Amino acid sequence: MDTALDEWYINIINILAVLVPVLSSLGGISYWLEKKFTEIDQKFEDIDQRSRHIEERFKAIDQRFIEIDERFKKIDQRFEELN
Repeated sequence: MDTALDEWYINIINILAVLVPVLSSLGGISYWLEKKFTEIDQKFEDIDQRSRHIEERFKAIDQRFIEIDERFKKIDQRFEELN
């Protein structure tokens, strides 16, 4: 009976000897991946902010072209009135 108990004890020790380093490694990998994904999320947030800024600039430029177009139309109307 002692030999069966000893074998069971040895098997548990062997299993734990394998599981502890594997789980520790998985914990380290999980921490590293979380850190990397957080960095990637931050980079995408920065890119998103830049793209919003560029979009706002394009809207401002487009609005400026509309204003210039309206001025040219007014000038054209004045020339037509003079003729």
